[in-house]
Amino acid sequence: MTSWYGPLIDLSKASEHVGHFVQLLVFVHRSTPLQYKLSNGGEIIKTEIQVGDDTLPFFTVSLWKKEMRSLVLAEQATLKKLESARTK
Repeated sequence: MTSWYGPLIDLSKASEHVGHFVQLLVFVHRSTPLQYKLSNGGEIIKTEIQVGDDTLPFFTVSLWKKEMRSLVLAEQATLKKLESARTK
């Protein structure tokens, strides 16, 4: 299925969509905010979310946008549009 939000993909196919917008329908296992101090004195919070679907039971997703963090709750199924990126 493809829409203007991008295709609905399985987690097992995420590496094929790096740099593209995709939709994920996943179960959220856990959500952990991580605070980083910046050299200029500021701070930023990244939220690491452990999700899964029927093709891959555990997969970690990182959210940097504050608006997205409040939309994801543990122990819920959720459908989200994301830009797939490879971590270093």
